[in-house]
Amino acid sequence: EPCYDVLRTKQQLGYIVWRGLEISCGVVGYYVQVVSGNYSAGHLHARINAFLHAHLAALEAMPPGAFR
Repeated sequence: EPCYDVLRTKQQLGYIVWRGLEISCGVVGYYVQVVSGNYSAGHLHARINAFLHAHLAALEAMPPGAFR
């Protein structure tokens, strides 16, 4: 699980790191949640975005069936 490994274990951003998929009106969304008492929301937002950009190629390469 790259998201947990990078954001929780390596960067130690928070005590809860969670990610998931959400489908609403036929649109698939991906979300990342980090709960931290040490970092601001702005810092967490920047680190999550950096993680997503670093792993964008892997997400784009996933076949549609992998999101089910």
